[in-house]
Amino acid sequence: MNLTNQAVIKQLEPSDFPCAEEVIRASFATVAADLGLTEQNCPKYVGFVTTTERLQTHNDWGWLMYGLYEGNQLFGHISISKSREKDGEYEIHNVAVLPEYRHMGFGKPRVPRLAFTIRQPCQNQSAGQLERSYESSYC
Repeated sequence: MNLTNQAVIKQLEPSDFPCAEEVIRASFATVAADLGLTEQNCPKYVGFVTTTERLQTHNDWGWLMYGLYEGNQLFGHISISKSREKDGEYEIHNVAVLPEYRHMGFGKPRVPRLAFTIRQPCQNQSAGQLERSYESSYC
């Protein structure tokens, strides 16, 4: 099943954070299981510590959060923030896709679109660095 043409990326609103929390936790749970991570041996792992409140805190810090949707169904998440260490650079956080939607090609055509979307609210910053980083890392 290839739903790539039907999936859309949207900026998340605080009302979307409970669903985003579920997507992040479910997505990272598979990695935790594969690596034998538990709340006891890795208590700060994103799959264990992500809450709606934590997402709201990230939003308050100015992080941009996006969801990947099929219709009204949220199945992917990504957060982007300005780097605190390097002016004009950005950091990507919490890239999460529900297991049943993985390896279907959703990310490839959307990462360059996301880079363009980020440039709009950050016009005074160098979003071009994000695009160059993407090209050199994944092509």
